[in-house]
Amino acid sequence: GFKPRDYIEESLSKGKQSTRSVRYENGRPILSEVSPAPALSGKKQVGTVDPMTAIFATFRDRSRDQLCKVVLEIYDGKIQAILKLTPGNITKDAARCIGGYKRLAGFSEDKMAEGTSFPLQIDYQRVGEIYQVRNLTIQSTRGRAQFSRR
Repeated sequence: GFKPRDYIEESLSKGKQSTRSVRYENGRPILSEVSPAPALSGKKQVGTVDPMTAIFATFRDRSRDQLCKVVLEIYDGKIQAILKLTPGNITKDAARCIGGYKRLAGFSEDKMAEGTSFPLQIDYQRVGEIYQVRNLTIQSTRGRAQFSRR
C-alpha cells in the first residue's frame, strides 16, 4: 500500500483561503492545521491517503496483474472520500478500468446536495510490459472532465 509522510494544501477559491496540513505516523494521519475549521477527525482515518498520493496511485504505470485493482480511502484533514476501480475490458494491448469517486464525510451540505458519487473510467495502452494511462474521464458536478497523457 501507499504510505504518505505528509500533506500540505493551500488554496484560494472565490476569495476564500483554506489551509490543510497533515502528517502521518504509522499510517495514522495527524492534523497539524485545518483552516477554516471544522476539521474532520483523523482518529478513524488510519490507512487513508492524501489527495496527491491518490492522484499518483491512480495515474501510475501498472503491470497487467495490477490493473483495475484500486481502492483508495482519501482524507485531507477536512474531507473523506473513496476511489474504487474494477476491471472493465482488458486485452493484450489495452485496458479499461471503471469505477467511481464517492464523497463520504466532511463535505458541506451544498456539496453533498450537488452529488456524492461520480463515475469514472481509465483507459490504458500497453507499452512494453506495462500499461500506461492514456486518459481518465470522470463525471463531475460541472460536467464531464477528461485528463489525457501527453
